[in-house]
Amino acid sequence: MTIFSFCFAQWYYQVSPSFVYYMLPARAGELLMGAILAYSINHKIPLTISSRLADYCSYVGSAMVLLSFVLISEDSVFPGFYAFIPTLGTALIIYGGHFSINMNHRVLTWKPMIIIGLSSYSAYLWHWPITAFYRYGFFESTLFSSSILLLAILSVAWLSYLYIEKPFRYTKYHLRTLLLRQF
Repeated sequence: MTIFSFCFAQWYYQVSPSFVYYMLPARAGELLMGAILAYSINHKIPLTISSRLADYCSYVGSAMVLLSFVLISEDSVFPGFYAFIPTLGTALIIYGGHFSINMNHRVLTWKPMIIIGLSSYSAYLWHWPITAFYRYGFFESTLFSSSILLLAILSVAWLSYLYIEKPFRYTKYHLRTLLLRQF
């Protein structure tokens, strides 16, 4: 199913690029690769791998993610075969990091990186409205304005994580009480 999804996205892109970008059949491969990774780690398949092999997986994964910055452009068919590169790379980084403490592990467990990771979903939710309202009012982005936008998005995302997402996820209140209290 994972491979089929990447192939379907590549093929169907010529028919409907927006369908391929937004709809599950073309994006399922990315989600399924994460599911396969989670299953293999949680069910210990394989039971253990050597530290050297784990490091190799992690570094090859990093190279794949970095390579995707070079290979994927606005003109690329994405998602499709190009989406396989960063998806597999990320899976290899996570898999290797699970079995070995290496440079990638140290970088990704650095406190600022953890903060970015914790607030990344909130940043995903906030980035579009903030960017869209900026473009409606000012039309064009510069390096300076983009830097300010990034700072604003990360700040709002962190506040959302602290005061909305975290209390909602870790509460001991009954759902009804929580909904009344939050909203």
